[in-house]
Amino acid sequence: SFEDYDLWTAVVQGAYNIPMGEDSLEPFIRWEHIDFDGLITDIGANSEDEIDLLTFGANWYLQGHNAKVSFDVVWAFDPLPLGNSSTHLLADAASSDDQIALRTQFQLLF
Repeated sequence: SFEDYDLWTAVVQGAYNIPMGEDSLEPFIRWEHIDFDGLITDIGANSEDEIDLLTFGANWYLQGHNAKVSFDVVWAFDPLPLGNSSTHLLADAASSDDQIALRTQFQLLF
């Protein structure tokens, strides 16, 4: 059962808003560390029990906050035991690492 494990994660992130007339650019960076405390090896997954991810990118705000273009790069340094469709990262084989995903989105405020 999951009560037998002490799963934990750490996230450090930062951003800075750069005004550009009516627009602004906001570069950001985020580091994530996830420790599965033996759960991954106990369920038989071919992956490591600790993973690190680095995300960096920028938000470009158009006409204030009425429209926003976001783009980022997610870099998984370690093999990922599970995939996640919302992050566009896939589960890796045990010998795989350095998975990289490039993501972008456009958002409008009505």
